[in-house]
Amino acid sequence: EEEEEEEEEEDGDGDHPHCDFKITNTIPEAKYVELFRATNLMIMTGKIQDIHVVDRKHCAFNAATFVQVWYEEHVDEYVVRVPGHATTWHWIEQDAYMLEHEAQLIKHIQKNTSAPVLEVIAYCSNHDNVLGFPYILMTKLPGEIAHTIWEDDSHMSAPGDWGSEHGVDSLYLTADVPHPTVEND
Repeated sequence: EEEEEEEEEEDGDGDHPHCDFKITNTIPEAKYVELFRATNLMIMTGKIQDIHVVDRKHCAFNAATFVQVWYEEHVDEYVVRVPGHATTWHWIEQDAYMLEHEAQLIKHIQKNTSAPVLEVIAYCSNHDNVLGFPYILMTKLPGEIAHTIWEDDSHMSAPGDWGSEHGVDSLYLTADVPHPTVEND
């Protein structure tokens, strides 16, 4: 039993034992170009001049491929997110359900609120597509990758300084801590 656990961990890459970024990292740039051409971005934003993968990163559960699309007058940036466990032997029906509903939820938030959310351009919850993996293709928002902020706990040690530097009220540090008069014993 212990050997099985060790084998499973070796198959994975990162924090989740089923994530296999070694496989998702082998998706060639040509497949991303093909994906972008298939989504008809040209109809939405103008004639595409060029498409390039500019970076690849992976966090705990997703591989993110950053793509620049060059048009006649401007450059747009996109992210293609592939779940790290999206290999054919780990992907199950519930994963497909979750990916579909995540994409639909993002679209709902964008349509019905003023919250700054990315735009979902396309998604596929199965392996039957040009990438060969489930994915969400979305616009790139400006900012930092969340886990880099979470791993850097400097904002916890000096809340006033960090908050003012980043335009954030430091009250968020105690937001989940109830006032002593309302705490249950």
